[in-house]
Amino acid sequence: MLNGLLLALLFAFLLPLTGRGQATPTKSVASPDSIAAVKRLFRQRRQGSSLGLAVGCGTVAPGATAMSTPPEPSQMLLPPTAVAGLGTNCSLLCLFSRLRFSSKREQQVLQLLARHQPLPGYVQRALSPVLASN
Repeated sequence: MLNGLLLALLFAFLLPLTGRGQATPTKSVASPDSIAAVKRLFRQRRQGSSLGLAVGCGTVAPGATAMSTPPEPSQMLLPPTAVAGLGTNCSLLCLFSRLRFSSKREQQVLQLLARHQPLPGYVQRALSPVLASN
């Protein structure tokens, strides 16, 4: 039951990688380089958080299974609770990152860029190394 729930959660977050629900371009007077940098940032962060979420869920499942039937302590490298805890932390961090860099937020940032308004702090911090290298 738990494994089925974890798999359903995993597929729900990997589905946007298939191309559906991607952001549509907005008409703007902002530079094409800035628009491309914002789109690339959001795409990379969504893909990275999906991968991290998959790894986190993949770590929670064996940890939860091992907690129900623990092996002998001499055979364990890490206790099952530590494995499940690490997987849970990884999953939550990636989930929050996925929400922060959603396609809806991407549209909002592109609209701010088009109106020459300041970008949110998390976008400015993530873009500053990219824009500084150009």
